Amino acid sequence: MIHSHQRQAVLAAALLLAALPVRSALAQDCAAFQTAVGTVITAFDTLRAQTRRYEGASDVPQYDAGVCSSARDLKDRANSALLANSGCDANTVDAVKQMRDSADNEIGLFCTRPQAAPTSSAPAAADGGFIFPDSDRRLLSPAEVSRLSTGQLRIARNEIYARRGRYFQSDDLKQYFGGFSWYRPNSWNPDLNAVERQNVQVIQDAERRR
Repeated sequence: MIHSHQRQAVLAAALLLAALPVRSALAQDCAAFQTAVGTVITAFDTLRAQTRRYEGASDVPQYDAGVCSSARDLKDRANSALLANSGCDANTVDAVKQMRDSADNEIGLFCTRPQAAPTSSAPAAADGGFIFPDSDRRLLSPAEVSRLSTGQLRIARNEIYARRGRYFQSDDLKQYFGGFSWYRPNSWNPDLNAVERQNVQVIQDAERRR
């Protein structure tokens, strides 16, 4: 689901980007950064237009090729802008980072293709929403995990905890998993079995390589 308070904060950052001049001890050092910031604003506006039709929806967003493509484009442009930064205005840099984080969140929500129904019976998987419906009883391979996007890796890792009823501090995770009937939060530190602990490690290793 789309988080209106989060989007408002990111929109405020986008407006800040549009209004702030990029400052530096040597203005020419930030010329490339300023140009890149302009492309970030454009990409953010495109993503906002794509997601506007989901605003106010009560159900969890599903795979959407248009939103997914726009989110990935925004993330790529934000990363390029940050690479071009050479001690430029800190407020502008922070705003670009918010744009990138917003894109990462939308990638996690809209770039996950629907999973085929598992062949084995699994009560939780019957409700859907898992990237790996059997990650509580099957060891994941580094190869299959490496194919996921950064946002998908985050969801895949946290769905292991969500299945066990973990509370989440992050608003986007609380709202995302709260959209599934199988999610029943009951502990900040739920017990994981040996397979789940190993799968969390495999996913974290993939995240560190990004």
